[in-house]
Amino acid sequence: MPSLDGIRAIGIALAMLTHMRGTPWFPTIPPVVVPTYSRIAILGVRSFFVLSGFLITTLLKNELERTGKLSLRWFYFRRTMRIFPACYAYLLVLAVARALGAVSMGTLDFLTAATYTTNFNHERSWYAGHTWSLAVEEQFYLLWPFVMKLLAPRGARVAALAAMAAAPIIRIGLYRFVPSMRAGIGESFVTVADTLATGSLLALMSDELGQNRRYLNFLSGRAFWFVPVIVAVAAAMPSEGLRVLVGETVINLGLALIIDRFVRFPDSFVGRMLNSRPFVTVGTLSYSLYLWQQPFLNRTSTALVSHFPLNLALASIAAVLSYRVVEQPMLRLRSYLERRWRGTIPQHEAAHQPPV
Repeated sequence: MPSLDGIRAIGIALAMLTHMRGTPWFPTIPPVVVPTYSRIAILGVRSFFVLSGFLITTLLKNELERTGKLSLRWFYFRRTMRIFPACYAYLLVLAVARALGAVSMGTLDFLTAATYTTNFNHERSWYAGHTWSLAVEEQFYLLWPFVMKLLAPRGARVAALAAMAAAPIIRIGLYRFVPSMRAGIGESFVTVADTLATGSLLALMSDELGQNRRYLNFLSGRAFWFVPVIVAVAAAMPSEGLRVLVGETVINLGLALIIDRFVRFPDSFVGRMLNSRPFVTVGTLSYSLYLWQQPFLNRTSTALVSHFPLNLALASIAAVLSYRVVEQPMLRLRSYLERRWRGTIPQHEAAHQPPV
């Protein structure tokens, strides 16, 4: 699908900017700008959530339309081979580093990261702290295919709308009446489910929206450029209570419109930029970049590897190694096993085809 890797590139850039602030030698940001900078930078993770909802639901919907059913077994097999190897390789390196005394991590940090429950562990180590968003994604992968299978696309629309309506109420309820749980707002699944649901609803309504001339005219016209401005304003909203009740919903809807715009109309100047080789390359590496940024983009460390721009270079090198040594071989193995087990490889060819 056009533009998705480019959008991933912007998302990972925003996430890494969040973590680079405060690392040694990184340009000083005036204190008055820091809150706005931090809130806009967090849009990187939000864009990944909307994008995941959109992409996963599109894949599930296409399978339903093509075969008339959903194979949960194959869905989970593909997701496992895509997500687990790189993450567990990262955790293995951290375990070795802890044994050597290079990093400080508790057993609970490893346990919650390995089980994709870090979003419930709020007293976590920096080195595994970013896996909270991977936990949210994995929880979505566990739940949403069952919803699609049981309720079909029409019922899934209702479920997505219900999540979009319920999450802001849950957020403001926790914020106002359960102050002890404020740390989980924006991380626990129930408080961010609407972000994933917004992307899912976009995928479920994609065909209808594609036939709506008024919507397409807006999406391709000049008025669309107010959308990213509104998203940035909503992200920078100074009132936290108003932001968790209304601002997050505005951000989700705006990000969905941005994704749809550049998937449907990739030939504009910005669309061509998103589909250019540099953006596609960074977007392709985004998962490994997200995993490996944490040891190097550490503002509490004074080690040389945490100094800008060396920290950025080292995180990029580690990501490339992870992608080539772990991700690519696992994706080739996944493709081979799926074709072999589904019987789409002739037996005489399968006997001579290497596993990776």
